Amino acid sequence: MGVKKSVFNKTIEKNQEELSNQVNQSNIESINQQLSAEVKQGDIFLEILSPENNSVVNNSIIKIDGKTVASAEVFVNEQETKADSSGNFSLNYSLDEGENELVVVVNDNQGNYLEKTLIITYQPQE
Repeated sequence: MGVKKSVFNKTIEKNQEELSNQVNQSNIESINQQLSAEVKQGDIFLEILSPENNSVVNNSIIKIDGKTVASAEVFVNEQETKADSSGNFSLNYSLDEGENELVVVVNDNQGNYLEKTLIITYQPQE
């Protein structure tokens, strides 16, 4: 009976080792995929040329100008536009009175995205 138990234990140890190797290989592949995605995201960029973050304006409509990768989709909150072949984009945006949070998101054709948040305060002239 002791010999069978010993063989059984060795079989379990071997199966655990094989499973551990498979899990480790799976983790390595997953980590490599994540690193690869991060490198790809490094190719996308977003530069807001105007307005400056934390600006106070006295006009309810502002023009948002920026630069990103060519032909990227650009969203400012729910409004959408597209960057031109040089990566330039422009969008008119209507502000509410007071503080406005604008989330600018760009998506490239490879599924990468990047976002920046601007705070613009609209104070109408009195």
